[in-house]
Amino acid sequence: MVLGWGIAQYPFLLGTHLTIAAAAAPAPTLWALTIVAAAALLAVIPAVALLFILQQRGDLDEA
Repeated sequence: MVLGWGIAQYPFLLGTHLTIAAAAAPAPTLWALTIVAAAALLAVIPAVALLFILQQRGDLDEA
């Protein structure tokens, strides 16, 4: 339903007052956010994978 609503509203965000292009941040800001998000994923995904593997092996159980 939310996806359908978004498609029906395209290209506006708020009625007929604000378009997606008008609400978007400047391109350098979007690139900076993309780079920060990618760096965060590169840091978090291996850590979560390690925790999952250790849990599955039983290495995190109490002694």
